[in-house]
Amino acid sequence: MARTARIDLAYDGTDFHGWQWQLGLRTVQGELALMLERLLGRPCLPPGAGRTDAGVHALRQTAHARGLNADEVARLARVLPRFAPRDLQVLEVREVSPAFHARFSARWRRYEYRLDLQGDLFRRRFAWCPGEPLDRGAMDAACARFRGRRDCSSLCKTASLNPTNDCDVTDCRLEWAEGSAILHVRADRFLHHMVRTMTGVLVEVGAGRRRPEDVTAILEARDRRVAGGMAPACGLYLADVGYPPELDDPDHPGDPAEKPTPEATP
Repeated sequence: MARTARIDLAYDGTDFHGWQWQLGLRTVQGELALMLERLLGRPCLPPGAGRTDAGVHALRQTAHARGLNADEVARLARVLPRFAPRDLQVLEVREVSPAFHARFSARWRRYEYRLDLQGDLFRRRFAWCPGEPLDRGAMDAACARFRGRRDCSSLCKTASLNPTNDCDVTDCRLEWAEGSAILHVRADRFLHHMVRTMTGVLVEVGAGRRRPEDVTAILEARDRRVAGGMAPACGLYLADVGYPPELDDPDHPGDPAEKPTPEATP
Protein backbone atom coordinates (compact mmCIF):
# COMPACT_ATOMS: atom_id res chain seq x y z
CA MET A 1 0.00 0.00 0.00
CA ALA A 2 1.31 3.44 -0.95
CA ARG A 3 2.05 5.66 2.04
CA THR A 4 2.21 9.40 2.64
CA ALA A 5 4.86 11.18 4.68
CA ARG A 6 4.27 14.55 6.32
CA ILE A 7 7.43 16.69 6.47
CA ASP A 8 7.62 19.65 8.86
CA LEU A 9 10.48 22.07 8.36
CA ALA A 10 11.80 25.51 9.27
CA TYR A 11 13.99 27.84 7.27
CA ASP A 12 15.77 31.16 7.11
CA GLY A 13 14.31 32.55 3.90
CA THR A 14 16.95 35.24 3.32
CA ASP A 15 18.88 33.36 0.64
CA PHE A 16 15.91 31.54 -0.91
CA HIS A 17 13.84 32.80 -3.84
CA GLY A 18 10.70 31.76 -1.97
CA TRP A 19 9.12 28.36 -1.50
CA GLN A 20 8.04 27.42 -5.01
CA TRP A 21 10.38 25.65 -7.42
CA GLN A 22 11.82 27.95 -10.10
CA LEU A 23 14.21 26.96 -12.86
CA GLY A 24 17.75 28.11 -12.10
CA LEU A 25 16.88 29.65 -8.73
CA ARG A 26 17.41 28.34 -5.21
CA THR A 27 14.04 27.75 -3.54
CA VAL A 28 12.93 25.83 -0.45
CA GLN A 29 10.78 23.42 -2.45
CA GLY A 30 13.65 22.91 -4.88
CA GLU A 31 16.11 22.10 -2.08
CA LEU A 32 13.68 19.68 -0.47
CA ALA A 33 13.00 18.02 -3.83
CA LEU A 34 16.74 17.47 -4.35
CA MET A 35 17.03 15.89 -0.90
CA LEU A 36 14.07 13.59 -1.53
CA GLU A 37 15.32 12.52 -4.95
CA ARG A 38 18.70 11.66 -3.46
CA LEU A 39 17.09 9.48 -0.80
CA LEU A 40 14.32 7.91 -2.89
CA GLY A 41 16.17 7.54 -6.19
CA ARG A 42 13.34 9.19 -8.17
CA PRO A 43 11.97 12.71 -8.70
CA CYS A 44 9.64 14.04 -5.99
CA LEU A 45 8.31 17.62 -5.88
CA PRO A 46 6.65 18.02 -2.45
CA PRO A 47 3.65 20.38 -2.15
CA GLY A 48 3.84 22.86 0.72
CA ALA A 49 1.27 24.45 3.01
CA GLY A 50 2.31 28.00 2.13
CA ARG A 51 4.03 29.43 -0.93
CA THR A 52 6.21 31.90 0.96
CA ASP A 53 7.83 34.71 -1.03
CA ALA A 54 11.54 35.45 -1.41
CA GLY A 55 13.04 36.46 1.94
CA VAL A 56 10.13 35.12 4.03
CA HIS A 57 10.98 32.67 6.81
CA ALA A 58 9.18 29.69 8.33
CA LEU A 59 9.07 28.46 11.91
CA ARG A 60 6.95 25.50 10.78
CA GLN A 61 6.21 24.86 7.13
CA THR A 62 4.55 21.59 6.16
CA ALA A 63 5.07 19.52 3.01
CA HIS A 64 4.22 15.96 2.01
CA ALA A 65 5.48 13.14 -0.19
CA ARG A 66 3.17 10.42 -1.54
CA GLY A 67 3.62 7.00 -3.13
CA LEU A 68 6.14 5.76 -0.56
CA ASN A 69 6.55 2.34 1.00
CA ALA A 70 7.09 1.72 4.73
CA ASP A 71 10.88 1.48 4.39
CA GLU A 72 11.04 4.79 2.50
CA VAL A 73 9.00 6.60 5.15
CA ALA A 74 11.32 5.24 7.84
CA ARG A 75 14.40 6.23 5.81
CA LEU A 76 13.13 9.80 5.36
CA ALA A 77 12.41 10.12 9.07
CA ARG A 78 15.88 8.85 9.95
CA VAL A 79 18.07 10.48 7.31
CA LEU A 80 16.34 13.54 5.81
CA PRO A 81 17.21 15.89 8.72
CA ARG A 82 20.91 15.19 8.14
CA PHE A 83 20.69 16.15 4.45
CA ALA A 84 19.37 19.67 5.03
CA PRO A 85 21.53 22.75 4.27
CA ARG A 86 22.38 25.13 7.09
CA ASP A 87 19.45 27.48 6.43
CA LEU A 88 16.83 24.72 6.30
CA GLN A 89 15.90 22.41 9.18
CA VAL A 90 13.76 19.27 8.90
CA LEU A 91 11.82 19.24 12.17
CA GLU A 92 9.89 16.00 11.79
CA VAL A 93 8.90 13.32 9.27
CA ARG A 94 6.04 10.96 10.00
CA GLU A 95 3.49 8.83 8.19
CA VAL A 96 -0.02 10.30 7.90
CA SER A 97 -3.32 9.46 6.21
CA PRO A 98 -3.09 8.94 2.43
CA ALA A 99 -5.73 11.71 2.21
CA PHE A 100 -3.35 14.26 3.78
CA HIS A 101 -2.38 17.17 1.52
CA ALA A 102 -0.07 19.84 2.94
CA ARG A 103 -1.91 22.66 1.17
CA PHE A 104 -5.48 21.53 0.56
CA SER A 105 -6.03 19.80 3.93
CA ALA A 106 -5.02 22.88 5.93
CA ARG A 107 -7.83 24.43 8.00
CA TRP A 108 -5.90 27.45 9.26
CA ARG A 109 -2.49 29.05 9.06
CA ARG A 110 -0.73 31.33 11.50
CA TYR A 111 1.84 33.94 10.56
CA GLU A 112 4.08 36.17 12.64
CA TYR A 113 5.55 39.51 11.67
CA ARG A 114 8.47 40.68 13.78
CA LEU A 115 9.29 44.33 14.40
CA ASP A 116 12.62 45.60 15.73
CA LEU A 117 12.01 48.82 17.62
CA GLN A 118 15.67 49.53 18.39
CA GLY A 119 17.52 49.16 15.08
CA ASP A 120 19.55 46.15 16.18
CA LEU A 121 22.16 45.28 13.53
CA PHE A 122 21.83 41.57 14.24
CA ARG A 123 18.08 41.48 13.64
CA ARG A 124 18.16 42.95 10.13
CA ARG A 125 17.76 39.57 8.41
CA PHE A 126 14.86 38.58 10.64
CA ALA A 127 12.85 41.70 11.57
CA TRP A 128 11.84 45.11 10.22
CA CYS A 129 12.89 48.28 12.00
CA PRO A 130 10.41 51.06 11.10
CA GLY A 131 12.83 53.60 12.55
CA GLU A 132 10.27 55.79 14.35
CA PRO A 133 8.38 55.78 17.67
CA LEU A 134 5.13 53.78 17.60
CA ASP A 135 1.96 54.24 19.65
CA ARG A 136 1.26 50.79 21.10
CA GLY A 137 -2.28 51.56 22.20
CA ALA A 138 -3.29 52.80 18.75
CA MET A 139 -1.80 49.74 17.06
CA ASP A 140 -3.56 47.38 19.48
CA ALA A 141 -6.86 49.11 18.74
CA ALA A 142 -6.23 48.82 15.00
CA CYS A 143 -5.51 45.08 15.32
CA ALA A 144 -9.01 44.50 16.69
CA ARG A 145 -10.52 45.92 13.49
CA PHE A 146 -8.87 43.24 11.36
CA ARG A 147 -10.48 40.42 13.34
CA GLY A 148 -13.54 38.57 12.06
CA ARG A 149 -14.71 37.56 8.59
CA ARG A 150 -13.64 40.34 6.26
CA ASP A 151 -13.35 41.02 2.56
CA CYS A 152 -9.57 41.52 2.40
CA SER A 153 -9.29 42.70 -1.22
CA SER A 154 -7.59 45.90 -0.01
CA LEU A 155 -4.80 43.80 1.53
CA CYS A 156 -4.09 41.69 -1.56
CA LYS A 157 -1.70 42.20 -4.46
CA THR A 158 -4.06 43.25 -7.27
CA ALA A 159 -2.84 40.65 -9.76
CA SER A 160 -3.59 37.88 -7.24
CA LEU A 161 -7.22 38.73 -6.46
CA ASN A 162 -9.66 35.81 -6.41
CA PRO A 163 -13.39 35.66 -7.20
CA THR A 164 -13.92 35.84 -3.43
CA ASN A 165 -11.46 37.47 -1.05
CA ASP A 166 -13.18 36.85 2.29
CA CYS A 167 -10.89 35.71 5.10
CA ASP A 168 -11.89 34.66 8.60
CA VAL A 169 -9.22 36.30 10.79
CA THR A 170 -9.54 34.58 14.16
CA ASP A 171 -6.50 36.21 15.76
CA CYS A 172 -4.75 39.52 15.12
CA ARG A 173 -2.75 40.91 18.01
CA LEU A 174 0.61 42.40 18.88
CA GLU A 175 2.90 40.86 21.49
CA TRP A 176 5.07 43.65 22.86
CA ALA A 177 8.48 43.25 24.47
CA GLU A 178 11.36 45.55 25.33
CA GLY A 179 12.64 46.81 21.97
CA SER A 180 10.53 44.50 19.81
CA ALA A 181 7.04 43.38 18.88
CA ILE A 182 5.49 40.37 17.15
CA LEU A 183 2.25 40.58 15.17
CA HIS A 184 0.33 37.28 15.38
CA VAL A 185 -2.27 36.66 12.66
CA ARG A 186 -4.29 33.46 12.25
CA ALA A 187 -6.92 32.91 9.55
CA ASP A 188 -8.58 30.22 7.49
CA ARG A 189 -6.86 31.61 4.39
CA PHE A 190 -4.46 34.38 3.40
CA LEU A 191 -4.21 36.51 0.28
CA HIS A 192 -1.00 37.47 -1.52
CA HIS A 193 0.97 40.00 0.61
CA MET A 194 -1.88 40.17 3.13
CA VAL A 195 0.13 40.08 6.38
CA ARG A 196 2.83 42.41 5.08
CA THR A 197 0.15 44.91 4.03
CA MET A 198 -1.58 44.61 7.41
CA THR A 199 1.75 45.30 9.10
CA GLY A 200 2.32 48.35 6.91
CA VAL A 201 -1.09 49.74 7.90
CA LEU A 202 -0.45 49.07 11.60
CA VAL A 203 2.90 50.87 11.52
CA GLU A 204 1.21 53.83 9.82
CA VAL A 205 -1.30 53.86 12.68
CA GLY A 206 1.48 53.60 15.26
CA ALA A 207 3.35 56.49 13.67
CA GLY A 208 0.22 58.67 13.76
CA ARG A 209 -0.29 58.90 10.00
CA ARG A 210 -3.52 56.88 10.25
CA ARG A 211 -6.13 56.32 12.96
CA PRO A 212 -7.19 52.88 14.23
CA GLU A 213 -10.66 53.38 12.74
CA ASP A 214 -9.09 53.86 9.29
CA VAL A 215 -8.66 50.07 9.15
CA THR A 216 -12.41 49.68 8.70
CA ALA A 217 -12.45 52.21 5.85
CA ILE A 218 -9.50 50.49 4.17
CA LEU A 219 -11.24 47.10 4.25
CA GLU A 220 -14.54 48.53 3.05
CA ALA A 221 -12.85 50.23 0.08
CA ARG A 222 -11.83 46.85 -1.42
CA ASP A 223 -9.02 48.70 -3.19
CA ARG A 224 -5.34 47.83 -2.66
CA ARG A 225 -4.29 51.42 -3.35
CA VAL A 226 -5.89 52.78 -0.18
CA ALA A 227 -3.84 50.48 2.08
CA GLY A 228 -0.52 52.10 1.20
CA GLY A 229 2.86 50.39 1.35
CA MET A 230 3.66 46.99 2.80
CA ALA A 231 6.29 45.80 5.25
CA PRO A 232 9.44 44.10 3.89
CA ALA A 233 9.71 40.32 3.60
CA CYS A 234 12.47 39.95 6.23
CA GLY A 235 10.09 40.17 9.20
CA LEU A 236 7.49 37.65 8.03
CA TYR A 237 7.32 34.04 9.27
CA LEU A 238 4.96 31.18 8.52
CA ALA A 239 4.54 30.06 12.12
CA ASP A 240 2.18 27.07 12.06
CA VAL A 241 -0.49 25.25 10.05
CA GLY A 242 -3.53 23.42 11.43
CA TYR A 243 -4.97 20.18 10.05
CA PRO A 244 -7.88 17.91 11.00
CA PRO A 245 -6.49 15.56 13.70
CA GLU A 246 -7.82 12.44 11.98
CA LEU A 247 -5.39 13.00 9.08
CA ASP A 248 -2.52 12.25 11.47
CA ASP A 249 -3.72 8.63 11.50
CA PRO A 250 -2.05 6.61 8.72
CA ASP A 251 -5.07 4.27 8.69
CA HIS A 252 -7.61 7.05 8.17
CA PRO A 253 -8.83 6.88 4.56
CA GLY A 254 -9.99 10.51 4.41
CA ASP A 255 -13.07 11.99 2.83
CA PRO A 256 -12.78 12.33 -0.94
CA ALA A 257 -15.57 14.91 -0.87
CA GLU A 258 -13.54 17.35 1.25
CA LYS A 259 -13.09 20.76 -0.39
CA PRO A 260 -9.56 22.19 -0.65
CA THR A 261 -8.79 25.33 1.35
CA PRO A 262 -7.33 28.08 -0.89
CA GLU A 263 -4.13 29.78 0.15
CA ALA A 264 -1.78 32.39 -1.26
CA THR A 265 1.48 34.05 -0.20
CA PRO A 266 0.81 36.69 2.46
